[in-house]
Amino acid sequence: MDLVVTVDTSVAHLSAALGRPTWTLIPYSTDWRWRMKRTDTPWYESMRLIRQNVPGSWQNELATLEADLRKLPDCHARPAQAGMELAIAVPLAA
Repeated sequence: MDLVVTVDTSVAHLSAALGRPTWTLIPYSTDWRWRMKRTDTPWYESMRLIRQNVPGSWQNELATLEADLRKLPDCHARPAQAGMELAIAVPLAA
């Protein structure tokens, strides 16, 4: 996998522990291990934290996530489908 985008679950921890680039969405109210106001974590060198700035709303964070995904090489965005806010395909390395 070239990149894993996930919320704070075992998937995030496993991916980052394996050294894979991992972008983790962190809720506004979070626990101590994610520290305060950081986009990195001392636990996983390959993990980027995307923090929710407003309780109950992910709009700004998902817009930033989409923009950052579009900057990746070989990223192909397509129109969103019904029920989808984000539709981006990034091919896996051969």
